[in-house]
Amino acid sequence: MLLDDCLLGSAILHDESTSDVFLVYVFHDISALYYYVGGLPVRQQVAGEKLKGFPARLSEFYNDVHNGFTFFPARSMGPLSVDDFSSLSDLVDEDVEISDSLVTVFSNGGGDYLVIDRDGHDEDKGFIWWHDEPLTTLQEINIFEVMNTWISIFLEDTRLRNEFLSGVILER
Repeated sequence: MLLDDCLLGSAILHDESTSDVFLVYVFHDISALYYYVGGLPVRQQVAGEKLKGFPARLSEFYNDVHNGFTFFPARSMGPLSVDDFSSLSDLVDEDVEISDSLVTVFSNGGGDYLVIDRDGHDEDKGFIWWHDEPLTTLQEINIFEVMNTWISIFLEDTRLRNEFLSGVILER
């Protein structure tokens, strides 16, 4: 719905320092333009271990659509790029042992993450890791429902394209 009804346009962004290429999606909220960026799809041989154990639907997104899809410049509020994945154990300062199979795949921009267990066997299940409660996770959440909810909350003030364009024309 966001792309169909709210997308104002798109552009290609080339980072000369890294040779990375992104597709930029342009939207408008109540006050200003904002952008989401999606990297070029990854290929199995490139991502290899980073996507090992990922749910099939999530792997398909990375392999066929984008290497991440995040709010620019915060690089959050969407599926992270494979280079931005981290092990949950790297985020917890407490002296507890956390499995290296728990990987962050989505940041809400406020320090909280959606985490999957690469050793898990359920395609849609994951955890929410709250930064202010680092030893507490919500188990058995549906990762796709949570992704949709978090993105929807962030984008709830996005203006419809027709509404935005008619306002621009009236202001001229």
